[in-house]
Amino acid sequence: MPKTTPSGVPPDERIAPIDILRGIALFGVMAVNVVTAFRVSMFQQFLPGFEPASFPDRVAGVFVSQVLELKAFALFSLLFGIGLGIQFERLSRGGQPFYWLARRLAVLLVFGLIHLLFIWNGDILTEYALAGLIVLPFLRVPKWLVGWLAFGVLYFYVVMPLMGLKI
Repeated sequence: MPKTTPSGVPPDERIAPIDILRGIALFGVMAVNVVTAFRVSMFQQFLPGFEPASFPDRVAGVFVSQVLELKAFALFSLLFGIGLGIQFERLSRGGQPFYWLARRLAVLLVFGLIHLLFIWNGDILTEYALAGLIVLPFLRVPKWLVGWLAFGVLYFYVVMPLMGLKI
């Protein structure tokens, strides 16, 4: 059992630009969800050829799709990874960072599964928890190896569609 328990970060030690970016990313995710998931019936996805009827609806849909959708999710995912790295660094000072991070990610996974199975099938918490658990071992790997692994994954992501393979 760990000797010390981690505590919250005092407000004066928080990194304001990261909090601001996180707020921007959350706003983008919210905007995407309002336009794509929450403004129509959950059964609408099963009906063929649904298009918003009015011009403003179509403009809003194109704007959200082209300007916000992937950028907001990518920014939020990047910030999740940065936050995981910061937590690892801070928890390393007190010892047993893997224990505390695995515990946090396990709790996130439980909440995500409850939300996914009983509330809404568009849950993202489960995916973040699983991604965090996959990334966790790489926090102690040399940076050059992580760079090469990232390059290799990116290479296959770009090359596989060119070979006619589905990702």
